[in-house]
Amino acid sequence: MKSRIPLLALAAVFLLGNAYANTDSFPGAFWPRVPQHLSAKKVTLPGGRTVRLNGLFNEWTGAPVSVSGGLGEVNLGPSPSPEALKALVDRERDLFGLSAGELEILHAGRVLGKTYLTARQTVDGRPVLGTNILLRVGANGRVALWGADIVRERPRWTGALDAAAAAAELADDCGLKSYSVLDSRQVWVRTKSAILPAWQVRLAGPAPDERPFGLVDAQGGTLLGFYNDVQNDNVTGAVSGPIVPYGIQDPVEIQPFPHQLVELAGSQTITGNDGSYAFTEQPSMTMQSFTMTLSGLYADAQYEDGPDASFADSVSAPNVFDPQWQYPENGRLDEMNLYYHTNFIHDWYKALDPGFSALDYPVPTVAAVNDNMDNAFWNGYGMYFGEGGNYFYNLALFSDVIYHEYTHGITGNIYPPGRLPYEGESGAMNEAWSDYFACTIHDNPGLARGIYLNGGMSPMRNLDNNRRFPENWVDEVHTDGLIIGGAMWDTRTALGATYTDSLLHYARYGLANTFYGYFLEVLAADDDNGNIEDGTPHWIEIYNAFGDHGIGPGDEPDLALTRFEVIDEDGDGEFHDGERGTIDIELTNDVFLFPPPVRGVILVASADSGWVQWD
Repeated sequence: MKSRIPLLALAAVFLLGNAYANTDSFPGAFWPRVPQHLSAKKVTLPGGRTVRLNGLFNEWTGAPVSVSGGLGEVNLGPSPSPEALKALVDRERDLFGLSAGELEILHAGRVLGKTYLTARQTVDGRPVLGTNILLRVGANGRVALWGADIVRERPRWTGALDAAAAAAELADDCGLKSYSVLDSRQVWVRTKSAILPAWQVRLAGPAPDERPFGLVDAQGGTLLGFYNDVQNDNVTGAVSGPIVPYGIQDPVEIQPFPHQLVELAGSQTITGNDGSYAFTEQPSMTMQSFTMTLSGLYADAQYEDGPDASFADSVSAPNVFDPQWQYPENGRLDEMNLYYHTNFIHDWYKALDPGFSALDYPVPTVAAVNDNMDNAFWNGYGMYFGEGGNYFYNLALFSDVIYHEYTHGITGNIYPPGRLPYEGESGAMNEAWSDYFACTIHDNPGLARGIYLNGGMSPMRNLDNNRRFPENWVDEVHTDGLIIGGAMWDTRTALGATYTDSLLHYARYGLANTFYGYFLEVLAADDDNGNIEDGTPHWIEIYNAFGDHGIGPGDEPDLALTRFEVIDEDGDGEFHDGERGTIDIELTNDVFLFPPPVRGVILVASADSGWVQWD
């Protein structure tokens, strides 16, 4: 793959200090969103039953998005199946407002011993974007969280625009002269007062960073929302070869290159985790060609501006032959570094989440993209790295950057298309996960330390910070990602890397796309008894970490005097000498969500004059 990728206004972006910012060829991204808020309130259901719910609600309609309560003593038994959750939706029509047959399942399965169901509503056979039906059920069968944010109207499809016209409209709005349609489907787009028929379209432009994803009104052809489905801003090796462990300042090390394809006289095999390989039943004492490239099961390292790295030699059997990549003889150091670290991060995630297989293919990892590009990005299928020169050193020589980009690929394959738009809170979460998992591997909150030319060991971003939401919100995904990324790092500080890495990763399967929504999913993932309201095993640490960054209530009480009643003998509301009476006081912990218990409260009473005897 040899291409030239235009990146717009990067110099201005980097002068502002937003390191490897969005390579967005189509500025002005926007997406139709349903506003949400946290609350605790009583709700009357369509069937007449009144229940108390606690959690995240639709700001337009008051519908529950992700809440606890309302399901009483419902118990689905130990380790319920996803089918049992669908059956619950059918049984509780007054709660969910629809049947299981009207669901489009986005995710259904087992996560950390719990059963998850996340779906959206369909109308006339087409999904309604912005609707949300979810269940989070513990191993004991108790429902920890549920949601039923749906629309009541059931219109028929009236869109006259076809898929080709919708794709042309999106391409025109993005300024694409040529493109291919990756996929398209008919959907409903939710607004405050109605649902609109629309086409959901994903295009590919001629450059790998041109992947517009949009919604086009199927009646009038109006663009209802779009963003560039490329996450800005990692890859490894096999047999053995030179790499830098962290960044360009490190001395070069020789490491085994796992999962690499090697070839002997037309026969192929894959190296093991230690770089080992074996060819059996070869002709004795016959010279044969041994060749390899930096490609294998999980990585395909390439050089954008010239021939890709390659190795060739001749060997004969029997023989012990240990091929070692050399630079510049066989290729570039950045190609070899990309291959090694891509395999490393693939194996790291495989150990964390053995069931995840979406990136089990030779991920393209391209070095020296464009001329002196100070950027790196994931485009939905592969990773692309500039060699810097203006502000940064070569980005392919920093493992943090490689891990960061690869994590975009993980996130993009957990979330269905359109569920995590690359803007606003969802875009900031996307960047925060990529920052966090890169930093946790190196046990340091500073991302890509030493990447700046003449910048010493200063990091690109630092997760050890005191940024808060919404006070420090600037509406730029990398900078805003530091808010929730700081909450993630504080959770790690409190709970340790091993548990926190697992907790934060698996909470992504809840498919939250707001800060508060993800906070709830972290609690759901931490829960051990199907009841978030009685706390979770690590609720204090999680409340503290997220609350310190303005996400959730924190663990500090907010006491409010909700009743102060004086009952005296003569009924004048005052106590006189010798008069007896009662003071009735009620204090409430006025905190939304699930208030932590308040202990050690001391009430002090005094009189204006004289003294009071208390019984």
